[in-house]
Amino acid sequence: MKQLMDMHVIRSKTPRSCESSLLAWLVLWALQEQEAYEARAVLHHVHQSLDLPAFDRETGELSPWLLTSICLQTILTTIQAHWTRSRLDLCLPYLQRFLYGGPRKRRLQSHQVCSLLGKLAPISSA
Repeated sequence: MKQLMDMHVIRSKTPRSCESSLLAWLVLWALQEQEAYEARAVLHHVHQSLDLPAFDRETGELSPWLLTSICLQTILTTIQAHWTRSRLDLCLPYLQRFLYGGPRKRRLQSHQVCSLLGKLAPISSA
């Protein structure tokens, strides 16, 4: 998210405007996390309906970086009124071939961490 939004550079000059920039980034980050959560649910549903395993060495794993990128782009274009969340939902099944990386020798570290955390403390649906 930091890399995609170029967050390492604050263009503001005053403390007040720097604080505003940071707060806007935090709000955008929270919105992006919600988008990514919902997109993962859609992709999981597509995989279940196609009877595909969640992790398959032949198809690769879902790239968190690419998912963050597309969710962030969805938020930004929604703000600019170019496309909406419902359009992304319609397109996700067709975009999955771009969101999953190629075969890997080892699992993505983020997937290993999430898997471990899921085993330790299951998240209840709110």
